[in-house]
Amino acid sequence: MATTGIEELEKQLIDLKKKIENLQKILILRQIVLPSDGKIVVPVVTSDPASPTNGQVWYNSTSGTFKCYQNGVVKTFSTV
Repeated sequence: MATTGIEELEKQLIDLKKKIENLQKILILRQIVLPSDGKIVVPVVTSDPASPTNGQVWYNSTSGTFKCYQNGVVKTFSTV
C-alpha cells in the first residue's frame, strides 16, 4: 500500500528527531577529551554551569571539586 504525504512526513520527522538526538550526543562527547594515555579530562570551570544538563560532569577550580548534574540536581563527587 502506498504511503500518504502525511505518513511520509511523519517518517521524515522521526528520522530527523533521531539525527538531532545523535548530534546532541556528539556535542556532549566533544566536551570530554580522551587522550591516548587513557585519562579522562572533563571541562574546567570557575563556577558551576547556569543551566547544566543531566549527565554533565565538570571540575570547579574555584571550589576544587568535581561535580555532576544528575536527575536535576548538582552533586559533588566525594573523595573519600
